[in-house]
Amino acid sequence: MSDLPPGDGSPVSVLRAMSAVAALLLLSSCSDPLPADVQWLAGNWRWTGSCCTISGGEILPTLQNQLFINFHYNGDVEMAYHGDTVRTRFDVDVGDELTRVRFLQPMPIFNHAMTFLMERTASDRIALTEHPTPCNDCPDRHGFVRIQ
Repeated sequence: MSDLPPGDGSPVSVLRAMSAVAALLLLSSCSDPLPADVQWLAGNWRWTGSCCTISGGEILPTLQNQLFINFHYNGDVEMAYHGDTVRTRFDVDVGDELTRVRFLQPMPIFNHAMTFLMERTASDRIALTEHPTPCNDCPDRHGFVRIQ
């Protein structure tokens, strides 16, 4: 047993100090996961259909297979599909020509991809294309419309 008082190098006090520093860094570095030029992404989106980047037929949603995504400003996201809800986190990287959206858990549709290239096709519509594309004839480009 050490004669040192707690806080003078004991493993417990080192862990407490490290936890406090990590919490302070997290709080001081918290920022919106959504860059300023894609703040419009936050909100509810409904899947409108999927198709293939090269070949294959379009797949349209029915009442039984609706997919909804709810993006939050803080990086949380809920994806509801077939009555199941996946709660996870996402981030967005905006490049000069491409915008990448990455989920920490797979989107619960078709190929269960986690990374997509996002294109804003209208003020209330987006397309998410799986990146990398898994195959030539599978549905890898998914359309969504904003709902509110």
